[in-house]
Amino acid sequence: MESFTFMTRYDLSTSIKCKPQFRNLAGPGVFTFRLKSGALRAFKLYPYRLRYSYLIQYLIEKKIPFINYVSQEKRDMDFCYIEFPGFSMRLAYFTVLALILTFSSIFLFLHQPLSVAIFGVAYLLLGVCLLYHGVLKQHSLVFDAHNLILRNYFQKKVIPYHELKKVNFGGRSHYKNVHPFFMEILDVQNNYHVFFLGNVNKKNMISAVECLKAHGIDATSEAII
Repeated sequence: MESFTFMTRYDLSTSIKCKPQFRNLAGPGVFTFRLKSGALRAFKLYPYRLRYSYLIQYLIEKKIPFINYVSQEKRDMDFCYIEFPGFSMRLAYFTVLALILTFSSIFLFLHQPLSVAIFGVAYLLLGVCLLYHGVLKQHSLVFDAHNLILRNYFQKKVIPYHELKKVNFGGRSHYKNVHPFFMEILDVQNNYHVFFLGNVNKKNMISAVECLKAHGIDATSEAII
């Protein structure tokens, strides 16, 4: 192994004619390894977050070059306060679908024989799962003078800037298997985290990247708004 990249998408060379899109990798948690032979190998372990942390720690311990990590110098800048709201069409879609499934399960329990009503249990469980992904995993994001703050309807997570090593904002609409907007974080202990975001606008995204870089954090954005 010669080097690796992490927290950036992998695209096949444009020189390959009729490249199959399923061989491209995007979204959270893309590893790309360059071998000494010159070959590239790319894969994802997501959603197994702990495996990512163990692997990145192992690679850095073995001094394998992390070529898309660029150390940043802290610099003076004006106070920045940036906020990304938590609402998004993804959240609305999941919530509406969860409500439809919940009402369908209630209807089956009340108006159908037991042999049919049993499907209501499956509908109810699916509705709960959708609410979990649409509500608990959807975050608003705030940058203040000292911290990055993530919130959803039930939780709040405050991460001081000095605990962050690398941050990447992602989201590409032409990859059908990728969530619209997400944020990947690598902390100073090389632990990996992923958070899904609500509405994002281009101006705030650019400002957030510059704010993080000013605090000495390697920040990038692949999101197209």
